[in-house]
Amino acid sequence: MWKYLTVHMAKLLGDTDPPKCPAPWLNLPKLLELCNNIVDSLDTVETKEEFCGSHLELGKLRKQTEQVFSLVFPWHLGLSFPRRGQEEINEMVRLSRIWEKQ
Repeated sequence: MWKYLTVHMAKLLGDTDPPKCPAPWLNLPKLLELCNNIVDSLDTVETKEEFCGSHLELGKLRKQTEQVFSLVFPWHLGLSFPRRGQEEINEMVRLSRIWEKQ
């Protein structure tokens, strides 16, 4: 799960080869290096204590990745999803219950 959620973004943001890094100003080679080290060590973890020891590093990686995501996320997409008012929500609920009566 961790590899699925993390590795591809670490590669996008951490590769030093510009064609592979869509945002070279956010190039984080240490992020990719840490990600690769963690992936390499996951199969060797045998105890909870070992996992907890690496958990601190995972937390640091997660925090740094979240900070980068907040910079590169296309926030303008939110304009396509306007906030719905209570009256509109009530109408949607009412319409969804029409089929229950039949």
